[in-house]
Amino acid sequence: MALHNDPVHNILRRVTPNVYYFHNRYDDSDKSNKLPYIVFQIVSKKPIVSDDTAELYKVEYQITVVTRKRNEALIVSFEQILKNRGFIPTLISSYPNDDYSINRVYKVEIISKGGY
Repeated sequence: MALHNDPVHNILRRVTPNVYYFHNRYDDSDKSNKLPYIVFQIVSKKPIVSDDTAELYKVEYQITVVTRKRNEALIVSFEQILKNRGFIPTLISSYPNDDYSINRVYKVEIISKGGY
């Protein structure tokens, strides 16, 4: 996956520079996992329209914001940046981890033309 072409990845980098794709094994290191960070993945990519020139896809992302403690400023910034770009984040769940960090899991759906 070409992350530099992914619209959601580019927007999330405005919230924090620590943005990682779920299936990228190179992101998992002691140096890269500094809190706060965001992990995202594509949950589904379904074609909705197809013709001779373009295909449209409904792409669903799962985005997890991980913070050391409840960080309202970061969450407000995250939600506002996504909303300003026309992406509506839906909170799916929020839960604490054993190391006292907090995960907030969101779902974002977009319409993509052809892919990334």
